[in-house]
Amino acid sequence: MRLLNTMTGRLREFLDPSKRPSYAALSHVWQQDEQTFQDVTSYDKSPYPLQHLSPKIQNACLFAA
Repeated sequence: MRLLNTMTGRLREFLDPSKRPSYAALSHVWQQDEQTFQDVTSYDKSPYPLQHLSPKIQNACLFAA
């Protein structure tokens, strides 16, 4: 399972369910021209990936935190 860290904007993969932290599952309707999974993973190389996420994803991170 991949989870988006709401404080950093980085994706982390948890292969062992016993090591997975508590998480919130948020759902939304996809619009045209939204960031893709590939976009989000490409930002992971940035020192501050959260600032590259769309306002919609940033707001979801704030809501989940």
